Amino acid sequence: MFNRLANVSVIDTATNMVVATTPVGDAPQGVAIADLQPRNVPTLSEWGLIAMAGVLGIAGLMVMRRRKAAA
Repeated sequence: MFNRLANVSVIDTATNMVVATTPVGDAPQGVAIADLQPRNVPTLSEWGLIAMAGVLGIAGLMVMRRRKAAA
């Protein structure tokens, strides 16, 4: 039996270049993949506005259907 140490390379996917290499020993247990690009995620107050717009939109549709049914 022989010991063979493994390495993990960090690759910048925008350029496909190796930016770092780290030794992980002879029995690595797993690999993590991370996307570090910032995302445009709505804030809590923006989610509130989105939800309010949805509720008002549904209420508006209900009013329109009632008016159409009454006519």
